[in-house]
Amino acid sequence: MPKCHVVAAVLIYQKTLCCIYKEAVMKRLICYFLLLFLMLGLLVGCSGGGGANSSANTSDSSSTTSGSYPTNLAMASPTSMVSSGGTPVASIPLYRRIKDWAVVMVAAIRSGDKYKIYQALNNSIPVSNAYAGAGVQPEGMNISNFINSVATGSVVPTSVDLDLNSFFNTYVPATCYGPSIFANVPSGVFAGGYVLPGGDTGLQLATNPDGNPCAVAQLNALIKPLKSKLNSTLIFGARMFALAGSNFPASGSSLDLTSQVNTFIQTLLPSGANGTVTSAVITNNNGSYLYKVVFMGTTASNSNLKIITSINHTPGANTNTYSGVASYVAYNGGTCTNQVTNQTGILVDVGTLRYSQSSSTQQDFSSRASKYCISGGSGVNDVTDTLSDYVALTSEGELDPTSINSSFSGSGSGTASQTGWYSVQTPPGFLRFAGSIDPTTYEGNFKFGWQAGTNDAATRMFLANITHNSTEAQTNGVAYFGYANPLTSHTTSTDLAGMYCAWAGTYASHTLDSTKFQSQTFSISDNSSSSIWTLGTSKIAFAPSDSCNTTSGGGTTSLAFYPLGSLSGPQLACLNSASPPNNNVSSSCQTDMLTNSSNYILTYTPQSGSPLNNTIQGYSGGNYTAFTNNLDVPDTGLTIENTIESGSGRQVFTPPSFY
Repeated sequence: MPKCHVVAAVLIYQKTLCCIYKEAVMKRLICYFLLLFLMLGLLVGCSGGGGANSSANTSDSSSTTSGSYPTNLAMASPTSMVSSGGTPVASIPLYRRIKDWAVVMVAAIRSGDKYKIYQALNNSIPVSNAYAGAGVQPEGMNISNFINSVATGSVVPTSVDLDLNSFFNTYVPATCYGPSIFANVPSGVFAGGYVLPGGDTGLQLATNPDGNPCAVAQLNALIKPLKSKLNSTLIFGARMFALAGSNFPASGSSLDLTSQVNTFIQTLLPSGANGTVTSAVITNNNGSYLYKVVFMGTTASNSNLKIITSINHTPGANTNTYSGVASYVAYNGGTCTNQVTNQTGILVDVGTLRYSQSSSTQQDFSSRASKYCISGGSGVNDVTDTLSDYVALTSEGELDPTSINSSFSGSGSGTASQTGWYSVQTPPGFLRFAGSIDPTTYEGNFKFGWQAGTNDAATRMFLANITHNSTEAQTNGVAYFGYANPLTSHTTSTDLAGMYCAWAGTYASHTLDSTKFQSQTFSISDNSSSSIWTLGTSKIAFAPSDSCNTTSGGGTTSLAFYPLGSLSGPQLACLNSASPPNNNVSSSCQTDMLTNSSNYILTYTPQSGSPLNNTIQGYSGGNYTAFTNNLDVPDTGLTIENTIESGSGRQVFTPPSFY
C-alpha cells in the first residue's frame, strides 16, 4: 500500500475515534467534516495508487480505442446474477470504493455501532488490488465483458454463446407471478366454481419455487427473451468489428464481410437448419458506423427463416462516450392477418435498443419489442433490411408503441396503422425496458412496462432500484409492481399509477386504486455461493375486490379468494355482490362449504406449468374474519411515483431518462 494510504488510514482512524467519543453535538459535527476532508484528500492525492485499475473493464477493450464499436454494453435483468469466479474488487473505480467505505463508516458512526466501525476501519479503505472469493456478479457485467472480448478478437463465439434459436425465445412467467386461481365446485350452492384469470393477479407468492423473491423471478422472466435477442445482435456486431481489424472503412465507404460472416454463421446453425448470409456490411457514414447482417435459410421443419441484425453506432469524444440504436428482426414461418389491410401476412419478432454512454460510469438504454404482421404480398421478401419499410418507428429509431395494428383506434388507444405492433394472445405483447446504470457495477434504476394487447386499458409495470456497496460486499434491491397508463396512449405520463386488485373476475369493476402498489426488498452478498437473493420486506397481499380488502357480513351470491400473496397461501371465502363484496359468515354458501368441504378444491395454476396446491385454508369453526391488505402505500401528501423517488426511509428510485 502506498505511504499516503497508510498515513491517511491512521489519521482517519484517529478522527473516527474522535467522532465516536465526543459527546458534544458541535464536536461531533467537526469530526465528521474532518473525516470527510481526509477522505477527499485521499481521493485527490492518492488516486494514482489504483493504477490501471482505477477505471473498469479497460483491459477488455484495448483494440476498440477508435470508439467504432460500443464497449461495456449488454442487455440483462438487473436482478440476474451469475458466478463471478473471483471478480477483482479493484475493478471498481477508486473514487467509488472510497465513497462506499464512507457511506458505511458515517452510518456506523451516526448509529454508534462500534463493531461496524471496527469492521470498516479494518478494511483500511479498499485501495489496493484485492479479489473477492468465488461469488456472484450481475449478469450484465459478465455479458458485456464477453462481448468486449469478442470485439477484440480474443474470443470467437460458438453456438453455445450465440444460439440462433435465441432469436425466437418466448416469455414464460415466473411461477409466483399472475397465476389463475380457480375453485372447482362440482356440487353444492356454487357448482361450476369461480376463477381469477391468469396474468392479472400480480405478485402472488412472496418467493418463487427457486427461492428468489417473486419480483426478482418475474423481472428475470420478462427480460430473458429480450436479453437473448439483443445480446445476440450485439455479438454479431462485435464479431464483425473483430473481422474488420485494420481494414476498417474510411468515411463514406463500406467494408463487405459477407463471406467471412457466412463462414462464421455456418458454425452456429441449429441442427437441421440451413442457410447463408446474404449480406454483412460495415458502413462508415461520416463517423457513424452501421453494422448490418442479413441471414436467410430454412428451419429443421422447412419453414422459411430470416434474421436481420443492425447496429448504428456513433462514437463520442472519447472511448467512454457513445450513442446508437441496435435492432433485430426474426422470422421463422409464422403467419397472421393484418388488422388494417385485412390481408394474410407473415409474423415477425422485432426489437430495438437505444443506448447512450456519457461517461465510464453513466449509461442509459431503452429497449422495446413486439410482433408485427407484414402483409406486402411477397412473403419473406417483404422483410427488407430497412426496418421503417414495415415497422412504425419513433424519431429516435425505436419501436413506436402508439402505432397499433388494429381495426380500432381512439382516444388513449393508439393510432391504427398497418405498420403498428400486432396484438397476439402470447404476452407480454408490447414491452418497454429502460435503465440508467453504472456499467462498472450494473447498479442503477430500471423501469419495465408491458401491455398484453393493442386495446388493453393499462400497462403492467415494474420499477426497480439496485445499489451496490463494495465495502459491505453486498447488492441491495427494491422492486415495485402496479399498473400505469397504456403504452398505446399518447399521454406523456408513464408513472406507476396504482393497483387493480380486481382486474377481472365476477366482481371486477376495473377500478384503479391510486393509493396502493406491491413492493419487495431483497439483497445478495458478493460472496454468495448461490444466485438466489434474500427476501427482505414483502408488501404484496390483497383480496380480489376493488378495495383490496374483505370484511365480515351477510350475502349469499358467490365465491372469492383471500388473501392473495400471503405466506399462508390462498384462502376461499363466500362473498356477496356488494361493492366491495362482503365476507359471508352465515349463508347457505358458508354452510355448504363446511358440510361438503371435500367438494371445494382450490387450484393455484401458473400461466405455464403444474398447479402449486389444491388446498382450502383460512376458515375455522364456520367463521371468517375480515382481511386487510398489506400493500405498499404512498407517503402522506405524495403520489406513488413521488413517494418512491423521495419517500422517507426508502431506497431512492430515479426514473430512467430513456423510458
